[in-house]
Amino acid sequence: MSPVPVVYDTDGGVDDCSALWYGLVSSEIDIVGVTSVHGVVSAQQAAANVAKVLVAADRTDIPYAVGAEEPIGPRPGFPEAALMHGEDGLGNAGPPDVDLAPTEETGAELIVRLAKERPGELTLVAVGPFTNVALALRLEPSLPDLLGDLVIMGGAARPPGNATPLGEFNVVFDPVASNQMVLAGWQSPPLMVGLDVTMSATMGDAEFDAMNERATPQARFMADPFVLYRQLSAIETGDGTCPSHDTLTMMAVEQPDVVSATELPLVVDTGGDAAFGMTVVDFRAEWLDKGLVPEEFRDMAIEQFYGGKAKWRIALDVDVEQFRASIRRFYSGG
Repeated sequence: MSPVPVVYDTDGGVDDCSALWYGLVSSEIDIVGVTSVHGVVSAQQAAANVAKVLVAADRTDIPYAVGAEEPIGPRPGFPEAALMHGEDGLGNAGPPDVDLAPTEETGAELIVRLAKERPGELTLVAVGPFTNVALALRLEPSLPDLLGDLVIMGGAARPPGNATPLGEFNVVFDPVASNQMVLAGWQSPPLMVGLDVTMSATMGDAEFDAMNERATPQARFMADPFVLYRQLSAIETGDGTCPSHDTLTMMAVEQPDVVSATELPLVVDTGGDAAFGMTVVDFRAEWLDKGLVPEEFRDMAIEQFYGGKAKWRIALDVDVEQFRASIRRFYSGG
């Protein structure tokens, strides 16, 4: 099997850079382009962090582009993510900037160009706010047919969220863009890797021991940035472990069986009230698969469950031990 060609859309934080490294060293993934977007840091800073990884990994052949700096629509207020990722997005411990220029394209333009050059082949892995994806859809409405797959880190099928009581950060940062992406009419249901699985697949002492041995370039690069991120993540998990949301998302491209997904209707709340930015998953649709809806009411149920929503693959379970073993191999090189 040939490696999966991936375009990676990122907001440049700690777990973002870990996921980029994961894709770069995996024999099953071929990173063909990277785009930055506003989120935990500015799109410019996220691009600078991408450049640092590409240089450290000796992959300066991969084009990267600076994407959107502002959401396309309103969003709720929430705490700045710089608290967890540091002002530089790398735990205030990142290496200095490098001399590697981005392309002259915007992030959306790079996504569209690469998709047109390789129709039906590319997987777009988006792990930051989804503004670039929405802008790419505006540039090329046929993007859902040009891409082979879409895999996102974002959302929460079941509360709580992490940016608002009901909303996950990437979705809440630009709910309008998120909903446009969700409802874009993808040729096959995209995969949502949300908090339902990323908050379970965490890194513990064994994984950090592997990283802190600094036996590989990725471990040497990520060990210091993870210090602050781990410290503050422990508040969320309550057990001293640390999620690596975006690394799990990239791993799901390499190892699809690391998560278990169910096809369900999805929409993003853009109403501006208490659920603003919530990923609304209609679990009632499972009644259809379980044969609980009488045949005479089936068409009505389908309309009610799927009306105004889109079918997505929602990751609801994760093999935690598979994730942790893969993380240890990733950082140790073993």
